Amino acid sequence: MFSDLQNHWSASCILKLAEKSIIQGYPDGRVYPDRELTRAEFAALTVKAFPNLPLTRKTLNFSDLSPQHWAYSSIQTAVQKGLFRGYPDNTFQPDQPVTKLQAILILTSALIPEKPYAPPCILNSSFLDTDEIPNPAKPLIAQATLTGLIVNYPNPKTLNPNRNLTRGEAAALLCQALYLDGVPTQYIVELQLLSERRVNYTPLQTALINQNWQSANQLTSNFMLDLAGQKQRGYLTASDTQSLPCLDIQTVDFLWLKFSQGRFGFSTQAEIWRSLSGKNYDDSLRFEQQVGWNQPQPLFDLISAPPGHLPLRPALSEGVMDAWGGGWILAISQRLERCCRLSVSPITLE
Repeated sequence: MFSDLQNHWSASCILKLAEKSIIQGYPDGRVYPDRELTRAEFAALTVKAFPNLPLTRKTLNFSDLSPQHWAYSSIQTAVQKGLFRGYPDNTFQPDQPVTKLQAILILTSALIPEKPYAPPCILNSSFLDTDEIPNPAKPLIAQATLTGLIVNYPNPKTLNPNRNLTRGEAAALLCQALYLDGVPTQYIVELQLLSERRVNYTPLQTALINQNWQSANQLTSNFMLDLAGQKQRGYLTASDTQSLPCLDIQTVDFLWLKFSQGRFGFSTQAEIWRSLSGKNYDDSLRFEQQVGWNQPQPLFDLISAPPGHLPLRPALSEGVMDAWGGGWILAISQRLERCCRLSVSPITLE
């Protein structure tokens, strides 16, 4: 279809988007995959890619955008959908290049309209240039990483967040956002199953992919008991959390967060505990009620189980539905914080 896509790494993505009339070429028959993309061009692409996003904001009158601009309608629609916003000086700067960081934030806001649930420390194990990501943006970039949105060419470990986005890179990000096959797998940033003890977490990942929550819960218990050296005793207490390796506890947590879309996981439980100002036994009773641990039996169902219900406190049986149990929830929350060692505020997209 386009004369300049032969052997280009983004060719398949561009062709898939062209089939859906999301992207188009130039009159000379080329698509120029390595050409930088402007804010106006990316606004036009996102409006076509997400036609069903609701209009949630009012139209804005930008001082540098006239109704005669070729992308005026697309830009206003993108603003109304909450995908774009202007600059503090009331400009939109339609002809300025869009950076990769800006593009990822825009797409993540479209896919994850609620508060991001991915711990920012996932960035440390995913990219070599994490320090180039502004702190306020890290929660949403972490979210994009956890959900598999990010594509890095040519090195998947290098994000290059402040580099101007090319048309090929934009196509790859849109393919991932729209769940379209086409991105060469070697450039997709996948969740790394890291372990300090060389534990194979593939069985846990498989159980979670298949939403076999009961099996995933038991596998988590077995892994945690082994890591803490408490397989013989058969359950973990608060003090045992100190012996859990950071990489392993993060990998297990990331897997639960990813495949439950933030509904289950140690981080989810920790957030609930903090929201209750959890400190003592009475708080643990309130926690147990909120996450459904006061029920007669565990709930291994994504729909009926309350947020934070799984995984249960590690034990050889089904697990222990007891938050306090030696301060388990408080201890696991503190362990996660120490492992992450990042404290940033979520970015606001207004």
